[in-house]
Amino acid sequence: MAVYHAWLPLYAIATAFRVAGVSNAEARLGPPAHHASLADLAYRTAVPRVPSLLFSAVLVVAAWALGRAVHGPAVAAGLALAAATSNFFVYAGRQARCYSAALAFDAVCGLAIWHAWRRGRLRDHALAGLSIGVLFHAHSVSAVAMTAVYVACVPLGFRQPRLWLRMTTACVTAAALIVPWAIWSGLLTQAVRQPPARDYLDAAMVLWSLPTTDPVAIATFLAGMAWFTAAYAGLGVPESWRRPFSSRPQRSTSLPAGSCCRTWYS
Repeated sequence: MAVYHAWLPLYAIATAFRVAGVSNAEARLGPPAHHASLADLAYRTAVPRVPSLLFSAVLVVAAWALGRAVHGPAVAAGLALAAATSNFFVYAGRQARCYSAALAFDAVCGLAIWHAWRRGRLRDHALAGLSIGVLFHAHSVSAVAMTAVYVACVPLGFRQPRLWLRMTTACVTAAALIVPWAIWSGLLTQAVRQPPARDYLDAAMVLWSLPTTDPVAIATFLAGMAWFTAAYAGLGVPESWRRPFSSRPQRSTSLPAGSCCRTWYS
């Protein structure tokens, strides 16, 4: 596994094996021999996937809560349905890898960050830092991305009292979960030995390939950014669509729910 695949999903798989009765000695022998029974092979295949199924359940609940917090019950149902049934999330949720845990904690982070900048309570920012810290132990690259999301949302909280204290609380909480482990595990030393990824990337090839490899995703991203800019600036966007940036109550409609479903499915 790559260096950004952190210990939490791996130990979840190890715990599943231990609960299922597979000892350390048996695990060190690797997969069952080719002459093992089909039942034994199926058992060894199913057990490590149990944690991914549990993380997928967390994803569905977190997606529902995030949709309800941002735009109401209609979007909550749409996001939960998309998280539970779309091909990508089902594909990730059945693998004995890190992706199911990363997606689950990404959704939890999104919910915590939303509450931090919309409700603005000190404990909301502490929970945002806590969720980022936990996400780091599931997928470090995702933790960096969600940290960037938290910072990008700062303009939404300029009116919060003692903003510096709230952001400091989030940073300290996340650092308390990350820095001691990074020092103890030798992560910082190992990171120095890793060659820079930029030496292996062809930026021109990546950028030019995006429109052809997944044009639906690109179109969805551009439409989302256009909506975000128009809603934030209030450029003739209906009140029901500007709810994330407005303090007025939301009247649930099916149109935003359908849009969110299409976005997640794509």
